[in-house]
Amino acid sequence: RLKMQTTEQIQSPSNSDPATNTTLSLDTAQRQQELFHDEMAKMKSLYLCRNHASVNGEDWSFAHWLSARFTQEDLQEIWAKLSIDECRNGELLSLLVMIVVNYNQQLQKVRAPKNGKAAHAANAAIVSEYVQHLCVWIIINKGTNAVTDDIEQEQEEICIKLGNGTMINKRSHRYLLSYTQSVIAQNVSKWVHEYLEAMTNDWTL
Repeated sequence: RLKMQTTEQIQSPSNSDPATNTTLSLDTAQRQQELFHDEMAKMKSLYLCRNHASVNGEDWSFAHWLSARFTQEDLQEIWAKLSIDECRNGELLSLLVMIVVNYNQQLQKVRAPKNGKAAHAANAAIVSEYVQHLCVWIIINKGTNAVTDDIEQEQEEICIKLGNGTMINKRSHRYLLSYTQSVIAQNVSKWVHEYLEAMTNDWTL
């Protein structure tokens, strides 16, 4: 059985920049489909999104926090740290990591009076592992096909090795994401809930 990190365990006592060590190329069809079919990555993202955290009887799950407590001001602060004009494939991963870092920090603050522990900076590398499948799902489902003038090049030949050793050979589009801050603010919570619904209805991808 997979042993997941708890919210408190996805932490590091260091004060490292949460946006570091989250670089992952998500611009090729091969990498997108590899990660999309990665069962471990999917289980980690689902664990994060489904985690039923509560404080004093209030719902502090990540999905609920996004819709009820994550503000436009929070996003603006994260956006400024990333220094971007638009959110593309690579930036989306860093953005999601920093949103989870913000979530962990707020959750620790409301729990601090009870456990007396000081808040720690989240470990960006570990957090990245928990948002990668969510990230690539958003890219594939909310991005656009990278269409070229040559119709034969619209899809790439890829080969994927599944966890059980099965090899999949297929042609696949390459998906690109490019959204402004306002679009992300309006949709990030909805995308997480759609991801949960999609993964619940189609566990095997």
